[in-house]
Amino acid sequence: MSGEGNDRRFRFGDFFGGESKQPIPDTGRSESENLAPSDDDATDEYLVPPDMSLLSWVETEMSTPESGEMENGAGFAYITKIGRGRKEQQDALVIHQEGPNGATRNIVAVIDGMGGHVGGKQAAQTFARSLLESYQSGVSDPYDRFTQGEEALRRENSVPEKAGLVYVELDIDQNKPDIKITVRGDAQVQHFDNQGNALSATNLQENLQGQVTRPVLKGNSPLFQQSQDITAFPRVSGHVYIAASDGIWDMVDPAFVSEAVLLSQRFDSPKKKAQYIVDLLSQKALENMQSGRGKDNITLYVHVEP
Repeated sequence: MSGEGNDRRFRFGDFFGGESKQPIPDTGRSESENLAPSDDDATDEYLVPPDMSLLSWVETEMSTPESGEMENGAGFAYITKIGRGRKEQQDALVIHQEGPNGATRNIVAVIDGMGGHVGGKQAAQTFARSLLESYQSGVSDPYDRFTQGEEALRRENSVPEKAGLVYVELDIDQNKPDIKITVRGDAQVQHFDNQGNALSATNLQENLQGQVTRPVLKGNSPLFQQSQDITAFPRVSGHVYIAASDGIWDMVDPAFVSEAVLLSQRFDSPKKKAQYIVDLLSQKALENMQSGRGKDNITLYVHVEP
């Protein structure tokens, strides 16, 4: 997934905000914003610096999981999909990769919209586009990225007043010892060892202050506190990091998650381990929805250290 050449352009903006001005390239990502290289003229473009390979996209509906590898051999896999009993997808998954020789850094955001049939979808997509543009333009501070997302929601008239979202963002840099995590609301990251033991998890923030909503954004109370909302998990060889919306955490028992991590050890490759965990957890969530446990959309990203 690394870049080729010095004049690599990536399209963004087509999927969001109503009708597309041009068809989205067919890259196998169904109904998603895929910023793959294109020779077509784009309404919005970002020119990648000559010394940096860059690839960014937004997923909103996938029929099957996808997977990949970082340059150091770490593996990852992901899926986002409409859950049973839901009429539309209000989740979004933003993935940004960069590095001079390949994917040395992955920044991933799991976004879960809320606030109504249309409002949650629009809020999630607006925030996703803002994050994507922040990644593309090199905004390094998660607080600044969040602030830009706030401003995007304020400006977007198509987002209803009561609509909002929760999200969690992982910044995985193979040259740094920790995975930096930013979280708002009940989207969550959990950290497991290679035996399936849960070692740590981000705190759930289920009050109003844990939701990015337009009414709160218009108020004077601080919505984002670095000490509360930014944390880090250590990168440890063989360990597993799972980021997901509550469509996974509410529908899959913790014991099953641990078992999926343990069973994934039958595979040698971190990429195959991540793929196996995503397959197992997403299928289990959908099965539990079918049996009447609940209904929600699901978004899931799994990272496995080499």
